[in-house]
Amino acid sequence: MTQQMVSILEIIFGIIGIIVVLAQNRSEQGSSFFGGGGDVFKLRKGVDRILFYATFIIIALLMVLIYLDIKVIS
Repeated sequence: MTQQMVSILEIIFGIIGIIVVLAQNRSEQGSSFFGGGGDVFKLRKGVDRILFYATFIIIALLMVLIYLDIKVIS
């Protein structure tokens, strides 16, 4: 039962992580790698800031779940 719950949570956090990353605003000019603008620093405000920090939190939780699945449960 516990391993099934961890697997389901891994899938859920993986999907949420993908959605959060895709929801982040990208500049209209694109990155300098693709020939866009040269602005390196960007001020994050409002929802963009929340999505930025939520990305790190969700990925960290996903890494903990994967560690639990590999080391502790299996």
